[in-house]
Amino acid sequence: MVEPEAKFHSELFVRLKDEIESNFPDYDEPKIEQDVEGRRADIYVPSKRTGEVIIEVKRDDVNPREREVVKQAYDYARDKDTEYFATCNSRDFFLFDTRQGYDLDEFDYYYFDLRSLSVEEFVDELLLVVNYLFHEDELPEQAEKEKVLGILQSFHSTIWEPYEALARDKYESSEPFRQKFENWARENDYEPDADKTFKIAAKQYAYLLTNKVLFYEFVRRKTPDEIPTESGFPLDSIHEHTTLEMMEEHLRDCFDSIVDEIDYEAVFDDEASLFEEFPQNKKTLTRIEDFLNNIVNADIGEIDEDLLGGIYEELIPEQERK
Repeated sequence: MVEPEAKFHSELFVRLKDEIESNFPDYDEPKIEQDVEGRRADIYVPSKRTGEVIIEVKRDDVNPREREVVKQAYDYARDKDTEYFATCNSRDFFLFDTRQGYDLDEFDYYYFDLRSLSVEEFVDELLLVVNYLFHEDELPEQAEKEKVLGILQSFHSTIWEPYEALARDKYESSEPFRQKFENWARENDYEPDADKTFKIAAKQYAYLLTNKVLFYEFVRRKTPDEIPTESGFPLDSIHEHTTLEMMEEHLRDCFDSIVDEIDYEAVFDDEASLFEEFPQNKKTLTRIEDFLNNIVNADIGEIDEDLLGGIYEELIPEQERK
């Protein structure tokens, strides 16, 4: 059986090759598993006339916005003397322009939601965007809402599966967690120990965490001038002044502080719920750390509050909403 990553990798390469051959003569024939100083870049699209691109393809359970993934692709691009690079899985694709900064966090990017595009449609759009980038010396304008949504979706879709596995393990080993899980399931008309219930709970928890982080950062940037605080000081950074080992405590402190300083108890107070007890491990904490970094470096001040209210619909399938 062909792994989904290999299938998408192969299909993306074939469609790039066909589309370039048929409609984009300024590009040269793409290369698969291109050698870069002894390493292998997944896909390399060469062109001296319209800009070259290195594409790093990951499994669907790997977030293409994780720092190590972006760094890997950037290293390939730098060593290949290529100004553009991309990271992706079969759901999310991020095209980066290295000329817009000196650090990974400073690179401008363009987001493609592959859930809503066929591979053929996507490849055509990608080549047009790269062509625009080369000739206009900047990426095409993209609504900040779409770019931020890419960060949210890529995080949510790659962290809920680890949470599902952790919840199953804790359900078997912890009586208090089992009781809370079964109470939550009954209250929401789910079968307590059904496979789909663990999946739904994991997705819901991942959504709540995603929403809290975005909401906190959105409000933090407006404190204390636009949104006053009890102390008169701005809220603390959600990303700085912590370590992986202290991440859970740091997040709790941040969420407690926004309730104490401003309010928003309905968003942040879940002490009595199942989700306060959801387990973490090194993998999930590392992914949260990357997500926090991406959010604090995103231009979320430019988005409107509609995105904050619409995240649930974007991340949770209608049949799983309660």
